[in-house]
Amino acid sequence: MVIKVFISGSSGNKDVKGNQQRALLILDSFRIKYDSIDISAPENKDQRNAMLQKAKKREEQRVPFCPQFFHDDDAYIGDFEDFQTATELERLEVFLGLKSEAEVIDTEKQDGEKEKSDEEENEDERSSREASASKDDEVREKCTRGHW
Repeated sequence: MVIKVFISGSSGNKDVKGNQQRALLILDSFRIKYDSIDISAPENKDQRNAMLQKAKKREEQRVPFCPQFFHDDDAYIGDFEDFQTATELERLEVFLGLKSEAEVIDTEKQDGEKEKSDEEENEDERSSREASASKDDEVREKCTRGHW
Protein backbone atom coordinates (compact mmCIF):
# COMPACT_ATOMS: atom_id res chain seq x y z
CA MET A 1 0.00 0.00 0.00
CA VAL A 2 1.22 3.48 -0.85
CA ILE A 3 0.25 6.46 1.27
CA LYS A 4 -0.71 9.73 -0.40
CA VAL A 5 0.73 12.78 1.32
CA PHE A 6 -0.76 16.08 0.22
CA ILE A 7 1.68 18.96 0.62
CA SER A 8 1.82 22.56 -0.49
CA GLY A 9 5.03 23.55 -2.22
CA SER A 10 4.07 27.21 -2.13
CA SER A 11 2.93 27.61 1.48
CA GLY A 12 4.23 30.71 3.18
CA ASN A 13 3.38 29.29 6.59
CA LYS A 14 6.59 28.18 8.35
CA ASP A 15 4.71 25.72 10.56
CA VAL A 16 3.12 24.04 7.54
CA LYS A 17 6.49 23.80 5.77
CA GLY A 18 8.14 22.38 8.88
CA ASN A 19 5.32 19.87 9.43
CA GLN A 20 5.54 18.73 5.81
CA GLN A 21 9.31 18.22 6.04
CA ARG A 22 9.01 16.40 9.36
CA ALA A 23 6.27 14.08 8.07
CA LEU A 24 8.22 13.14 4.93
CA LEU A 25 11.40 12.62 6.95
CA ILE A 26 9.59 10.30 9.36
CA LEU A 27 8.01 8.34 6.51
CA ASP A 28 11.44 8.00 4.90
CA SER A 29 13.03 6.86 8.16
CA PHE A 30 10.36 4.15 8.55
CA ARG A 31 10.82 3.25 4.86
CA ILE A 32 7.12 3.76 4.26
CA LYS A 33 6.18 4.14 0.61
CA TYR A 34 4.31 7.32 -0.21
CA ASP A 35 3.38 9.59 -3.07
CA SER A 36 3.83 13.27 -2.37
CA ILE A 37 1.20 15.39 -4.13
CA ASP A 38 1.79 19.12 -4.34
CA ILE A 39 -1.62 20.77 -4.21
CA SER A 40 -0.18 24.07 -5.43
CA ALA A 41 0.73 22.53 -8.81
CA PRO A 42 -1.90 23.33 -11.48
CA GLU A 43 -1.88 19.75 -12.79
CA ASN A 44 -3.03 18.51 -9.35
CA LYS A 45 -6.13 20.74 -9.21
CA ASP A 46 -8.61 17.83 -9.23
CA GLN A 47 -6.71 15.95 -6.50
CA ARG A 48 -6.48 19.19 -4.50
CA ASN A 49 -10.24 19.70 -4.67
CA ALA A 50 -10.91 16.08 -3.67
CA MET A 51 -8.48 16.40 -0.76
CA LEU A 52 -10.10 19.63 0.44
CA GLN A 53 -13.52 17.96 0.45
CA LYS A 54 -12.42 14.92 2.47
CA ALA A 55 -9.72 16.32 4.76
CA LYS A 56 -10.33 17.36 8.34
CA LYS A 57 -10.41 21.08 9.00
CA ARG A 58 -9.40 22.03 12.54
CA GLU A 59 -11.45 24.63 14.39
CA GLU A 60 -8.86 27.37 13.97
CA GLN A 61 -8.37 26.68 10.24
CA ARG A 62 -10.21 28.18 7.30
CA VAL A 63 -9.07 25.26 5.12
CA PRO A 64 -7.34 21.97 6.02
CA PHE A 65 -3.60 22.52 6.46
CA CYS A 66 -1.05 20.32 4.76
CA PRO A 67 0.23 17.73 5.14
CA GLN A 68 -2.85 15.55 4.82
CA PHE A 69 -2.69 11.74 4.60
CA PHE A 70 -4.77 9.40 2.46
CA HIS A 71 -4.65 5.76 1.39
CA ASP A 72 -4.01 5.09 -2.27
CA ASP A 73 -7.75 4.36 -2.65
CA ASP A 74 -8.44 7.97 -1.51
CA ALA A 75 -9.69 6.97 1.95
CA TYR A 76 -8.83 9.74 4.41
CA ILE A 77 -6.33 8.89 7.16
CA GLY A 78 -5.73 12.16 9.00
CA ASP A 79 -3.81 15.40 9.26
CA PHE A 80 -0.38 16.27 10.65
CA GLU A 81 -1.64 16.53 14.22
CA ASP A 82 -3.00 12.96 14.00
CA PHE A 83 0.23 11.82 12.35
CA GLN A 84 2.37 13.40 15.07
CA THR A 85 0.28 11.88 17.86
CA ALA A 86 0.57 8.42 16.28
CA THR A 87 4.32 8.89 15.92
CA GLU A 88 4.72 9.92 19.56
CA LEU A 89 2.64 6.93 20.70
CA GLU A 90 4.73 4.63 18.47
CA ARG A 91 1.60 3.73 16.49
CA LEU A 92 2.43 5.28 13.12
CA GLU A 93 1.99 2.06 11.16
CA VAL A 94 -1.39 1.47 12.84
CA PHE A 95 -2.47 5.05 12.08
CA LEU A 96 -1.48 4.63 8.43
CA GLY A 97 -3.30 1.28 8.22
CA LEU A 98 -0.12 -0.66 7.47
CA LYS A 99 -0.31 -2.84 10.60
CA SER A 100 -2.98 -3.78 13.07
CA GLU A 101 -2.73 -2.88 16.75
CA ALA A 102 -2.34 -6.61 17.53
CA GLU A 103 0.68 -6.87 15.19
CA VAL A 104 2.34 -3.89 16.88
CA ILE A 105 1.67 -5.26 20.37
CA ASP A 106 3.08 -8.65 19.33
CA THR A 107 6.23 -6.98 17.97
CA GLU A 108 6.62 -4.96 21.18
CA LYS A 109 6.22 -8.13 23.24
CA GLN A 110 8.90 -9.91 21.20
CA ASP A 111 11.21 -6.90 21.52
CA GLY A 112 10.65 -6.85 25.29
CA GLU A 113 11.48 -10.55 25.57
CA LYS A 114 14.63 -10.05 23.48
CA GLU A 115 15.70 -7.12 25.69
CA LYS A 116 15.15 -9.24 28.81
CA SER A 117 17.18 -12.08 27.31
CA ASP A 118 19.96 -9.65 26.34
CA GLU A 119 19.99 -8.19 29.88
CA GLU A 120 20.26 -11.68 31.39
CA GLU A 121 23.09 -12.52 28.99
CA ASN A 122 24.91 -9.31 29.92
CA GLU A 123 24.46 -10.08 33.63
CA ASP A 124 25.94 -13.57 33.10
CA GLU A 125 28.94 -12.04 31.29
CA ARG A 126 29.40 -9.47 34.07
CA SER A 127 29.31 -12.20 36.75
CA SER A 128 31.82 -14.26 34.80
CA ARG A 129 34.19 -11.27 34.45
CA GLU A 130 33.85 -10.49 38.16
CA ALA A 131 34.64 -14.11 39.08
CA SER A 132 37.63 -14.08 36.75
CA ALA A 133 38.84 -10.78 38.19
CA SER A 134 38.48 -12.20 41.69
CA LYS A 135 40.53 -15.26 40.72
CA ASP A 136 43.20 -12.97 39.18
CA ASP A 137 43.35 -10.99 42.43
CA GLU A 138 43.77 -14.21 44.39
CA VAL A 139 46.64 -15.34 42.15
CA ARG A 140 48.36 -11.93 42.43
CA GLU A 141 48.07 -12.02 46.20
CA LYS A 142 49.59 -15.51 46.40
CA CYS A 143 52.43 -14.42 44.09
CA THR A 144 53.23 -11.34 46.18
CA ARG A 145 53.21 -13.37 49.41
CA GLY A 146 55.56 -15.87 47.90
CA HIS A 147 53.15 -18.79 48.03
CA TRP A 148 53.94 -19.63 44.43
